[in-house]
Amino acid sequence: MLSREIIYLSLSYSLTLILLYIGLSIIFSKKSETELKYKYYVDKLTDYQNQVRLRVKEQAQLENKFNGIVLLYETTREISKTLEEEKVLNFLEIKLRQFIDFDECRLIEKEEKDKLTGEIYYHLPLVIEGRVVSYLAIKNLNIKDLAIDNLFIIANQVALVLKRIKLYHRLQELAITDDLTHTFSRRYLMERFKEEYSRSVKYKHKLSFLMLDIDHFKECNDKFGHLVGDIVLANVADEIRKNIRQVDLVGRFGGEEFAIILPEADKAGAQYSAERIRVAAGNRTIKAYDETVRVSVSIGVATFPDDASKPQELIDRVDWSLYRAKQTGRNRVCVYGAYT
Repeated sequence: MLSREIIYLSLSYSLTLILLYIGLSIIFSKKSETELKYKYYVDKLTDYQNQVRLRVKEQAQLENKFNGIVLLYETTREISKTLEEEKVLNFLEIKLRQFIDFDECRLIEKEEKDKLTGEIYYHLPLVIEGRVVSYLAIKNLNIKDLAIDNLFIIANQVALVLKRIKLYHRLQELAITDDLTHTFSRRYLMERFKEEYSRSVKYKHKLSFLMLDIDHFKECNDKFGHLVGDIVLANVADEIRKNIRQVDLVGRFGGEEFAIILPEADKAGAQYSAERIRVAAGNRTIKAYDETVRVSVSIGVATFPDDASKPQELIDRVDWSLYRAKQTGRNRVCVYGAYT
């Protein structure tokens, strides 16, 4: 009986130990599983935080690029509104100050780059057709708020705008200037004539008008050829420019004719200027290729309001005076109203 109780007790004890072992095994198994899950979620959290930091960094980079695009757009829009170099630089400086800190911004030639000593300048090359034409010098530049790449983009845009300005002025120059004589074209000279005439009427000033014709120019062309004739025209134009005032205007009126506007010049002053031109042109020895040429000129003179009260009337009077100068022997000045 005792042995049976001992057996039952032993079995009970063994069963308890087995159950305890099983229970502990389950507990430890759950703990390991929990630890694994904890580690998994910790790793996931760390990965997520890294992803967040990466996204924040990418967002900052995108914002920086966006700021550069905005700057580029705003700057290009503003500087494209003008065809004056000084205004381009003013607009550029205003826009750049919205994004970066610096003391001054100016355009310099390549030769000036190495002369800027004693100051801290950042030099942005302005490249046109693969060639550095000048530099944008920015003093004490702080680029912490803007990627340097954007500055180079801006510099390229500035270079393109400056190129456009130069092309525009060149086209303007070609449009108003006679390519051979480098005097004003007839169309532009007539526009200026109307302006000067209106100003003379308004302020009651004198206005003199001269018409000049190269004597026997057709014979010169026939004898020496048109290439020599072109050089003769250029030389006569040069003598005209040398013997008029800075305020006076000269243009090629057509063929071998030149017209000269003398603002605020009375008849006596106009006659004096015309004689200076005639003598200078006649004394000039023109070397053209293998030829040496001398020419003379005839000049007609008329003055507002002495000789005319309307613009076309003044032109008719000076044209008549030129015709008279040529009919009475050439190489002379004929003043309207004086027929000696």
